[in-house]
Formats: sequence, structure tokens, C-alpha cells
Amino acid sequence: MAGLLSPGPSRLETELLATIRQWASSPCDPFPCARDTLVYACRVSRVAVPRLPAHGGRRDISRVLKANGGLVAYAGTMMAQLGWETVGTPARGDVGVVDIPAMGLTCAICLEGPGDIADPALWMARGDRQLLVITAPHRQAWSMSCPRP
Repeated sequence: MAGLLSPGPSRLETELLATIRQWASSPCDPFPCARDTLVYACRVSRVAVPRLPAHGGRRDISRVLKANGGLVAYAGTMMAQLGWETVGTPARGDVGVVDIPAMGLTCAICLEGPGDIADPALWMARGDRQLLVITAPHRQAWSMSCPRP
């Protein structure tokens, strides 16, 4: 009887599992993989994906990021617009800007915490035609503050 009353997986967990399956089956083109992380956050938040500046390559992306204070600041602005809150210790399903060796800063989804400096979180990110699952330090992380119905 108790099994009949359990609520089932959360929307965050459902979207996370769907995103893992999607990313694993279709590696990212050379750019813009950060948009895929934003799409995940929008699905969890049940909001439309905001329009991002048009770009034609890494140089264009670099200009947009520089004009907006860098990747951490730009991602922070986008996540705040979605209602996600900054967190010091990321947990499963959170989003962050992660410092991946040989790749640099990139947007990623936390697969497993706790994610402190002594024990970095396990992150999933999309790179140039590859899916990365790696333990790495984060520069900033965000968590959905309040689920929408």
C-alpha cells in the first residue's frame, strides 16, 4: 500500500534523466553547448528558452561573454531570470559553470554532489562532439528555487 502513495520522480529528476539520454545519443556540435544546459534549466522551470544573441562561432561567443562580464556573470543573469538561486554546494540536477581541465570554463549539470572544494561534484557537460562526465570544481552553481506546478 505504501508504494501506491509514493509521489514518483520529481520533475527535476525526470528532466535530468531525459537530458542524460538525449545528450548521450547526440553529442554537441562545436558550439553552443551552453545553450543545451540552459534548455535543461528551462524545462525544469517550465519556461520558454530565452532568445540568445546570434553568433557564428567561438569569437562571436567570446565577444558576447566579454560584453556581459564573462561566462559566470552571463550564466548568473540567465539563471536569475529563470528564478534559480546561487548555491555554494551543488546537488544532483543543479546547473553550474565548471572548470574542466583542457577545456576551461563551461556550463554543466550536476549529476552528484556534494561538490565542495575538498570533494568536487560530478558534472555532465557537452563538448566538441562529445559528452563529458567528470569530477571538476565549479565557479558558480544554481539550484531551482521553487518548483512551478
